[in-house]
Amino acid sequence: MDSMDSWIARTFESLLNQDISTIVNGGTLPYQLTLMATGVVYGKYLVQLEDIIDIAAEEPRKGKSNGTLKCTFFDGQQQVYGLELTDMKHCLSVRTPPGSKFLLHDPIVHRGIILLTRNNCRYLGGVVVEVQEKRDSLIKDIMQQAKYRVEGFQQTSGDKEVDSNHVDNNMIAIGQGISNWHNNNEEEEEEENI
Repeated sequence: MDSMDSWIARTFESLLNQDISTIVNGGTLPYQLTLMATGVVYGKYLVQLEDIIDIAAEEPRKGKSNGTLKCTFFDGQQQVYGLELTDMKHCLSVRTPPGSKFLLHDPIVHRGIILLTRNNCRYLGGVVVEVQEKRDSLIKDIMQQAKYRVEGFQQTSGDKEVDSNHVDNNMIAIGQGISNWHNNNEEEEEEENI
């Protein structure tokens, strides 16, 4: 019996460390859960954590989780969001690694978002390196885009820095362009009438 229990434990741990899309065929949650208004989805569902943020923090992915946590889960087919309804610090924090598996039991859904409580969400464990790398890469891309926007949409052309707010003689503002187009059409109509 010990060898069988040991084998089951190793198999379970191996499954926790794999991407859920390789474990299940299709999703574990009801299809199009995000379209559900309000209610309880009866049953037990395995989901994988893709991302987690503290929606009240200035830096939502860092520091202590003192605010409400918002999770992005994947069930093998669809992404769904979970929102901490009651304190979940026993199993959730911004440091919970992507790829971690959770068991949802009769989750409450409101406007397509799963409301997480101590009674309906159980942390199982697991880490999926590929999921973590994918999330880190996505965050890096988003941060670079945000930095670009904050810096005033400046573009580099050789050694010369060009501010995209600058308008040269070949460019016209949108409003001016519409006025010019309208005036040009009137001039063309006058020429046709002559």
